[in-house]
Amino acid sequence: MSNALLKGSYVTYKDSTYVAVGYDGNLVKILDPLTNKKLNVKSTNVTVLKHKCASSTSSFGDFLVTLKTSIIISLKTNKVMKYSASSNEAKTILASVV
Repeated sequence: MSNALLKGSYVTYKDSTYVAVGYDGNLVKILDPLTNKKLNVKSTNVTVLKHKCASSTSSFGDFLVTLKTSIIISLKTNKVMKYSASSNEAKTILASVV
């Protein structure tokens, strides 16, 4: 890992891109936002992508990460939220992105 690892960082692991949703100093919890697949891997096995980090917001009591593709991830549950793009919840979260 050459760049700082933060929640919301894009990382690569085994030639695939994931979003870091947790880190305890040794293990990184990563999520594939397209499949909702979660893995716990050693921090030495991931590469943090430079200048790529999801935007964050704290709507509805959950800390959420919104990706460039408008995928919303809850860092409380570490799951992709299933809001439709036209839902009021999704619009509010997307409008509040930092």
